[in-house]
Amino acid sequence: MVEITYRPLTMTRPEEDKDDTTSPDTEEIGTGTRLTMKGTGRPRELPPKKHIGKVFMATPDGSAFVINLEGISDPPKEPKRITAKVTCKTPHVQPVEISNWLQESQRFNVHIDLVEPAGAGEEIKLHGVQTFDLPPGLTKAYKFNVYAYREGHGLARLVFTNPKTDEFLAVEVAFEFVKPQTLEELEFHATCRQTASQHLSVQNPLQAPVTFTCEASHPDIRFSPQELVVPPNCEGTVEVIFRPVLAGSETATLRLSSKELGDYPYTVRLETKAAPLEKTMVFKAPLGSMDTVQTFKFHHFAKKPATYSSRIEAAPGHKGPANDFTVETKEIKAGPAGDEGVEVPVDIRFAPSALGEIRALLVLTSPEGGDYKALVVGYAQPPQPQGPIVILSGKTGSIDFQNPFEESVQFSVQCDNPVFVVASKSFKLDSKKSSSITVQFKSDKPQSGRLLVSASKSSTPWIFYLKGAQTA
Repeated sequence: MVEITYRPLTMTRPEEDKDDTTSPDTEEIGTGTRLTMKGTGRPRELPPKKHIGKVFMATPDGSAFVINLEGISDPPKEPKRITAKVTCKTPHVQPVEISNWLQESQRFNVHIDLVEPAGAGEEIKLHGVQTFDLPPGLTKAYKFNVYAYREGHGLARLVFTNPKTDEFLAVEVAFEFVKPQTLEELEFHATCRQTASQHLSVQNPLQAPVTFTCEASHPDIRFSPQELVVPPNCEGTVEVIFRPVLAGSETATLRLSSKELGDYPYTVRLETKAAPLEKTMVFKAPLGSMDTVQTFKFHHFAKKPATYSSRIEAAPGHKGPANDFTVETKEIKAGPAGDEGVEVPVDIRFAPSALGEIRALLVLTSPEGGDYKALVVGYAQPPQPQGPIVILSGKTGSIDFQNPFEESVQFSVQCDNPVFVVASKSFKLDSKKSSSITVQFKSDKPQSGRLLVSASKSSTPWIFYLKGAQTA
């Protein structure tokens, strides 16, 4: 028993073409047929009707046998299939290994079709060169480009045809299109409460408008516009705006999404520096005054409500009495902010305790809203005259006086007109404490005078104008 294997390297002519040799443009050549293309004069060989062969066998008794062989080679029944995973929104180059089964070079015409899903030509793009040269007996990768907008599955069929012999090889590529983790990394460098922005472009390859919604994982990132409509076959641009509230380094994500084209995810690196001083507030007040109040206004930008704590601390490089400034507002609260922030007022009082210039820092702090700092500068002036204070004849008047200094001080009191009499010509007051100075008017006619309060720590006395009047 002799086993004979038939392994054809070329196809035979299909049954419907086996009788098509009567054309004046055909000529029998051995086992094949030469076909001259009309109008070109270039010959093209058709496959043989059958593969013909013989087997010669000799037996030990001196006999011999000749067996005629015929073979019919049909086109490949099932194409070779490979699988590939492709990330959406990312260009992909897909290789397909092709082997030349002949010992001569072949040039193939290449045809690529998207078999599944049907009608997805706009959402899945396939592109490759239309010819492919393959040296004899070698395996080489044919590469084509793939681009998919949406996640899902697809099936591409590639047919490599030898135009001289009409022999072909088919390969199918089953694609799994997966969602991208990120398409690009964006970097923002900003200062607290100041804006930094970048533009993102997105392409609509479809024949209908596409609407993209924009969202970010970080509350300090917003978009303009918040919803982007891109016309057919056009490119749209959205502005990404970052206005940070808190200093530090963070990583966030943002996403443009549409029903038709899926998600466009991006990674965002955020670097935020602390804010500089907000502003400088200047106060002017005479020594001992308690009436100088100004309002500091700041903008709260956090999306959450916040309660701010406040403190006054010494300004860098300055050793003056920071306690001369006090925060009058007891509760500093801010509601959730919109894009432009919420204005919050804070009242600051300046009560100087020494002559000259005094500098300090106002610091407002909230875990949700961050830190705000403002330089406060106070100029303490010499005590200014006050009054007149009206005192009726035979009656007493009271003058409130506060020790503005940071320590206990002995004060002396005198009147420059003897008709005004003080109860005590000296008194001692602790720091920031108040006391009443009692003055009596003794005269039967109207009089004027001055009350002078002096201390060794001030070269200028406090002067209170007095006016004595008769009872009605």
